[in-house]
Amino acid sequence: FQPRCALPLREAHDKDAIAPGSVSFAPPDYHLLVDSGPQGPHVGLSVDPPPPVARPSSDVRFESAAGHYGPRLVGILLSGANEDGVNGLQAIQAAGGLTIVQEPASASMPTMPQAAIAALAVDHILPPEGIARLLADLHQRQQL
Repeated sequence: FQPRCALPLREAHDKDAIAPGSVSFAPPDYHLLVDSGPQGPHVGLSVDPPPPVARPSSDVRFESAAGHYGPRLVGILLSGANEDGVNGLQAIQAAGGLTIVQEPASASMPTMPQAAIAALAVDHILPPEGIARLLADLHQRQQL
C-alpha cells in the first residue's frame, strides 16, 4: 500500500510509540491495541482469543482507542465480509468520537458497512473519495 499512501506505513511492534502522521497495521494473527504508559500512548499487541469474527479485530482496536482518545478519535469502517467493527464504532460514538462508514454501494464487500449502518446512527456514510475529502477538511479545520 505504501506507493498509494502519503503517510509512512509500517507493521506494528509491541510498545511502539503512536506518532502523528504515521500508519501502523497489525501483524498477522495479532490484535492491535492502544495502550497508555508514562511516555504516552503506544501500540499493544495481543494474541487473546479473537471475538467471534477475527484476529486482528477492528472491534478490539476501536474499543481500546476509544478508551484512550475519547472525543478526539475518528473511527472509519471500510469494506469487509463480516460484522467486525460495529461494536468498536459504538464504543467510539459513546466516547464522543466521530464515526465514518464506507458507502456500501462502493464497497467490494459491503457486509461490514451495512452492519454498522443498521446498528447505529453513524456520523458519515461516504464513498472512499468522500472519506478522503472529509479527513482533509477535518485536518484543515482542526489540525487532526
